[in-house]
Amino acid sequence: MLDEFDLKKKFKYFDFSVFFSMILLIGIGIAAIYSATYSSGSAAHLNYQRQILWAGLGLIVFAVIVFTPMRFFLAFAYVFYGVAIASLLLVLVIGQKGSGAQRWLGLGFLHFQPSEWAKLATIFVIARLFT
Repeated sequence: MLDEFDLKKKFKYFDFSVFFSMILLIGIGIAAIYSATYSSGSAAHLNYQRQILWAGLGLIVFAVIVFTPMRFFLAFAYVFYGVAIASLLLVLVIGQKGSGAQRWLGLGFLHFQPSEWAKLATIFVIARLFT
């Protein structure tokens, strides 16, 4: 169990060029949002701070996923898929409308589209079937 979390082993196959490209694109996106919404005396320029917050949370989730053993994702692939299908069906019952279509689920301050999770769950299930 301990060898799975060996940092040398994890970083041996880590693609740093993709990681640094991702960081660069996040930085460019934040700079673009800042420059597009900047106006002295306006609260609209605070959007970039929210983007920084979500980028930071995304990087934390990225790190957790990178250091989670692949066996975990394969073992729970069908569970993820079942939850994704249930959330897609839940949209029909308690979904919220956005841009004229009912495709969002709201959990307090967090609103998300279950179709995005369903795409990821489908990838996990297909990977599970092929292994």
